[in-house]
Amino acid sequence: MATLHQVDPEKFIDKSSKPANGRGAWTKTGIDFDYRYAVSDDPTQRIGTRAQVSLGHWAVAAGSYAIQLRLIQLGHMDPLADSERGIFGPRTKTAVIDFQLVNKDPDGGAQLVHDGTIGRSDARALFTPLILAAEEANNIPDRLLLGETNHESAMDPGAVGYYIYYPDYRGVDRGMSQINSAANSSVSWLSSFNPQFSLSWSSQRLRSYYDKFKKSYPKQPSAVLWDAAVCAHNNPSAAGKWASSGSAPTEAAALYVTSVKNARY
Repeated sequence: MATLHQVDPEKFIDKSSKPANGRGAWTKTGIDFDYRYAVSDDPTQRIGTRAQVSLGHWAVAAGSYAIQLRLIQLGHMDPLADSERGIFGPRTKTAVIDFQLVNKDPDGGAQLVHDGTIGRSDARALFTPLILAAEEANNIPDRLLLGETNHESAMDPGAVGYYIYYPDYRGVDRGMSQINSAANSSVSWLSSFNPQFSLSWSSQRLRSYYDKFKKSYPKQPSAVLWDAAVCAHNNPSAAGKWASSGSAPTEAAALYVTSVKNARY
């Protein structure tokens, strides 16, 4: 068994020919057992114990580690030994239950189920405060970072996007913020899967695009420039055209921004 930090996820990617898609968000694709962040009865099948097998296995190990980091930050879990990082075991389950007992789903306010398993409502409860803090730090309006994150990954900390080809290899979208490995190669894989880092990075990027567009096109309404800044996460070229013209340059760009806005709560 190799732990999360001992495996280079790039080794799973064949850049010479189009491979299978990544795991996606909240799916079993890319792994061969139950995708949920929960403790398996079989210790050899626990999330994180097979990080060396495939990119999907590595990603859910990284997702488990992201959950652990957040639980430690919130005081529900003590720091981990190296051998436990990214492995969803009994200690993690106990910490998750401790968190669930005192938290609610921010989308609707329902009490979390105390089952020690991380699903979508639990992920929203864990990570929404980080998103809102990043928005406040960078003065992002209208919960746009929340919508972007929810649209990109449904807040699955172990999400891996499509292997992108146009037609040559263009990288992999990584983690909760779906930071592309080729376009943003300076951001490491582990950083991309660390919500504390990735959400701050995404918020700063969103702000940076808005400020750049505001400087270039000062007469455009702020609402237009924020739409363009949101579009930049998906298509920077289309975003620049949007900021310049004042309207979406393509139906795909308009649909992306609408989808982000609809993913807010």
